[in-house]
Amino acid sequence: MSKAELEQWEKRYATNTYSPRQKASPLVVTWLHRLSHGRALEIACGHGRNAIFLAEHGYLVDAIDISRHALLQAQHRATSLGLSVNWIQADLDQIELPKLIYNVIVSSFYRIQNLAPFIVAALSPNGILLCEDHLLSPQPVDGQLGEKHRLQPGELPALFSSLIPLHYEEGLVREDERVNTLARLVAQKRGE
Repeated sequence: MSKAELEQWEKRYATNTYSPRQKASPLVVTWLHRLSHGRALEIACGHGRNAIFLAEHGYLVDAIDISRHALLQAQHRATSLGLSVNWIQADLDQIELPKLIYNVIVSSFYRIQNLAPFIVAALSPNGILLCEDHLLSPQPVDGQLGEKHRLQPGELPALFSSLIPLHYEEGLVREDERVNTLARLVAQKRGE
């Protein structure tokens, strides 16, 4: 991530001009009952909504984000709920994922193209990836604008073609007073 992009995110979180989602992703909530317990990783966690949700349900959670302000706010929220999450400040464009194996990996609204091989390697056998991101749209929608921050149709399952797809959808989604075009993938690593 460029220094300018980092400063932009820090400013958004530090000045409270950004209204992050507080509830876990509906994708994570819907699939929770099918996930194996154990270790979980949230990539580009922001305020940690999915990390906190998974910690509430008994997972040992690592959560990575570049924004120090976002992680401090997430840590404060988790602590106030009596939860423990391992918050990691790092630029995902410049590091590899932690050298751990995860039963669940969650990525919401982060362009993970360069991380796809690391994500697959970090999943345990039968581990599940839950991933959602903005999709290119001719319609006016919320979220990141421009091709740089949006997936092409069919791009997400192609990135994770070595995994077994359990669910995939693309299209217009209305949630929490927001309108987005999203690609959502749930995929499982093959067992040994």
